[in-house]
Amino acid sequence: MGRRGMALVLYITLGLLFMSSCAVIKKSPPLPKPVKPVRPVRIVRPVIPATVPEYDPSPAINEAKDQMTHGEYEKAASLYKSALSLHPGNKKLLSGYREALLNASADADISFGRGDFGKAGGLYFLVARNYKYTRPAALKSWYLKKRIRDCSEALTQKGLANYRQGKIEEAIVSWDEVLKFDPGNAEIKKAAETARLQLKNLSK
Repeated sequence: MGRRGMALVLYITLGLLFMSSCAVIKKSPPLPKPVKPVRPVRIVRPVIPATVPEYDPSPAINEAKDQMTHGEYEKAASLYKSALSLHPGNKKLLSGYREALLNASADADISFGRGDFGKAGGLYFLVARNYKYTRPAALKSWYLKKRIRDCSEALTQKGLANYRQGKIEEAIVSWDEVLKFDPGNAEIKKAAETARLQLKNLSK
């Protein structure tokens, strides 16, 4: 084989090697793309609220009933009103409040029949001020208003009788009782002021 033949063989051999290396390069898989690190997902656990114990109205009711046994209906009503301001709509409180007012009205009827118009008027006035808690079917508002007027008239006349007899202090006591449950009675307020001034002048 001459030089040309050897050169040709060498040339062909190099060509085959080049072609095979290109095929390997083409078949090799591409390099993977860099992957960004994934941040871990933060799991937020739901906050479970602490259980609030159910309100027990028994202490307030028992205290109010204790006041009623001593005839302190005003204090009993105040206890119920305070408890209801913190726990509005509580059925046991509302029921107890209603019972207290109905008892006060019954006691007022007894006092009225005995002629104790000061006590009766005060109790009727208490029930009238808290009338919405008595349920309209239980008591009539017109009845309470009439009883208050009757008590006011009875004490007014008693005061006038004492005043005419010169018993000014007794007259003032009667008129002051009227003003406790009929505070808007301007006539009685004026009469009590006049009687006090007269009593002061007499003591000089």
